[in-house]
Amino acid sequence: MTAAIQGRGETAYLHVYAHNTGAIRLYEQLGFSIRREMRMTSLTAV
Repeated sequence: MTAAIQGRGETAYLHVYAHNTGAIRLYEQLGFSIRREMRMTSLTAV
């Protein structure tokens, strides 16, 4: 899938929580790198 995205001249990216180190390690092995850190906020109705 990444090759198809790159073949169209686009950039593939993934979102992952910083505490999910296993996923980060896997993604780095696949050639992805950390581009930036983002803060996420989840709101719930009470």
